Amino acid sequence: MRAVEVLVASVVPMQMTIDLGRDFAGVCRAVAAECADLREHDSFPRDLIARSPTLRGKEALQSRRPWPIGVTVTANSRSAAGDLPSGPNSETALSGDFLTCEVCALDGSFRWHFDASRLTPKQIDRMTQHLQNLLCAVIADAQQPVARVELLSSEERAYLLEELNRTAAPYPSERCIHELFEAQVRQAPDAMAVTYADDRLSYGELNARANRLAHHLIALGVRPDQPVAICLQRSPAMVVGLLAILKAGGAYLPLDPAHPPARLRQVLKDAAPQLVLADAAGRAALGDVGVDVRVVDLATATPPWANLPGSDPDVRALGLTEKQGHYLAFIHTYSYMFGQPPAEADIQRHFRVSPPTVHQMIVTLERNGFIRRQPGVPRSIEILLPPENLPILEWLGIKTSKSL
Repeated sequence: MRAVEVLVASVVPMQMTIDLGRDFAGVCRAVAAECADLREHDSFPRDLIARSPTLRGKEALQSRRPWPIGVTVTANSRSAAGDLPSGPNSETALSGDFLTCEVCALDGSFRWHFDASRLTPKQIDRMTQHLQNLLCAVIADAQQPVARVELLSSEERAYLLEELNRTAAPYPSERCIHELFEAQVRQAPDAMAVTYADDRLSYGELNARANRLAHHLIALGVRPDQPVAICLQRSPAMVVGLLAILKAGGAYLPLDPAHPPARLRQVLKDAAPQLVLADAAGRAALGDVGVDVRVVDLATATPPWANLPGSDPDVRALGLTEKQGHYLAFIHTYSYMFGQPPAEADIQRHFRVSPPTVHQMIVTLERNGFIRRQPGVPRSIEILLPPENLPILEWLGIKTSKSL
């Protein structure tokens, strides 16, 4: 008998793909047909695994109890006796490694055998509830698609979707963004703040670098509500630059080095910053812009702010408390299909939801008969609106050629 066990595998591989759009009754028929086919070949030579490159790497085929979760069908009604925690030395032969569902073929009752070191009774109770929900759903309508079968109870769904998403917390609206960051620095200065490739910066190191640069920007004349452009590739230097601008009281204007010169020129002329922080990629992108703006090179080997104090700038000396922190924090621009993209400024702690794109508005207006396209001129349109609605289009930067 032992020789037979060595030569013949005790596990027959079975693989099925379940179409979630198929009804539950159809899935059951497909599984039953596959099981019936496998019963005709309920064993195979064990050396087949060694001879097959595909099966050779399947460690599960080498063991007697290979699967993490198993199902055992029995004619013993003891399955109604309750769930049984099991350990590594359990004498019961189980088909699952850490979880086996034992089902009684006589009355349909079931119980779980589970590894108490890896699963808790609470988890078992939740799986029992899911299984009961499945059975109730298919009894009510066995023709419904599998994807529509509801496993969660209403209480569990409410907990997952509502209770866990109640993340509202008191927010110190009287404090600026960089002040909140500085408070975190005081709590955990050695904690990791930035990780990028091989670069690592703790909160203390990041704050010190940003403070030195902020003192330099203040010396260059940066004041509250003054825009400062930043044109860098994604890197720790970008984080340092953004914090430094806020600490100096400025409003950061993000520029993408990948944008074409015409786009960068348009944004710079619209926002009119006096300074732009840049790295090598940023300097290259700004080379063809043709806008007179002073560049602060963050990639220089010996920055002039290297020996400046690493202490936080005094917000009172900068006048950042005069408006209770509601000063300009950043400027962003929208990219539109028509007209010039207007710059929009946001104050600290007030972040607006972006308006719909001009393309979306054009489609809506055209569907309602307010758009007239000029034949032979693909990018020219006439917008026909009452005069009281024209300020909205002017704010968006759309030039109207005719109004009613």
